[in-house]
Amino acid sequence: MPFRFPKLTRIGFLLAFNAILILLLVYAFEFFLEWKDPRKRLPANTFVNGQLVTWGNVVTNNSLGFREREIQIPKPDGVFRIVVLGDSLTWGAGLAPAQRYTNLLEQRLNETGAGKFEVLNFGRPAAATTDEREVLRKFGQQLQPDLIMVGFCINDPQPKSQNYSVEREQFENRYRRLFASARYRLGSVHLSAVGELAVAAAYGLAEKTHRIPTWEQALARTYEQSSPEWQNFVAALREIKQISDDMKLPAPIFAALNQSGRTGADYAHPDAELGELIKWTRQAEAVAAEIGFRSVDFEREIPIEMPNEPMAVNELDGHPSAKLNEVYAKKLVTVVSEHLKSNKKDLAQIKKQ
Repeated sequence: MPFRFPKLTRIGFLLAFNAILILLLVYAFEFFLEWKDPRKRLPANTFVNGQLVTWGNVVTNNSLGFREREIQIPKPDGVFRIVVLGDSLTWGAGLAPAQRYTNLLEQRLNETGAGKFEVLNFGRPAAATTDEREVLRKFGQQLQPDLIMVGFCINDPQPKSQNYSVEREQFENRYRRLFASARYRLGSVHLSAVGELAVAAAYGLAEKTHRIPTWEQALARTYEQSSPEWQNFVAALREIKQISDDMKLPAPIFAALNQSGRTGADYAHPDAELGELIKWTRQAEAVAAEIGFRSVDFEREIPIEMPNEPMAVNELDGHPSAKLNEVYAKKLVTVVSEHLKSNKKDLAQIKKQ
């Protein structure tokens, strides 16, 4: 009669075998996630040797703390100076300075032969319009601008994160330690990617079960005209316009920097998601125009200039691509040139050499 292990021993072996198999599958999944991680094949987007790098492009700031050349103060004679306020879209996330719409605008304006132009980029990552107002308060007079421009992004009325909501804040406060512990413990056994996926799944489940709103639902609250965020956004635009008026400048430009992370986003026939972005942008444009800005957007140009091209820096970062910045600059050259034609005094000023 053949020897047989006792029943409990067989069960123990079976459990051990299954545990080892599951463990191997988990580590195989970790290897797969690491292998498929797009960051492995993309340039650096972090600090490298103490220097900030945005997707391979080194960030260098001037003495005022902005990603711009050193600025001559007082302004040289014969220079038409445009000061551009904005957030990370203007700052140029993922781009070299020369690829940003502000640098391209300066280059193309100077190529027109109308005179000497400076387009100064005062964008800051994560800045809201209220922050941009503070920049103008602090630096406006000493910069001596001839024109002020605001580069608008859909999350600019929200001074907190784009997906901010009271529910998300409460959810994070409640589970922050649990998520941090999960990341730490899994990371300590070389399962960092699995840990990040588990935390992301927890947030996704919370959205699916309506415990927290999606970022679209959260941002939509900001665009309710009774919301404090919207009222503060409008107040900030009013003050930017007032500062411009006090300096006796022409109407400032409100550049609505239309964007979408998808390839071939059809602004002519938008789907529900893109339609929401357009609705918010138009709402902001309308209030800016009402305050006295010259509003401009790029809805018509995008499907013509880049109908089947990705509009984002890369698959992980939805900021505008270099090509989309070219679209912005191309139209803004026309807008600024039209302004100069209608303001002969300003045109005469920049021709002084």
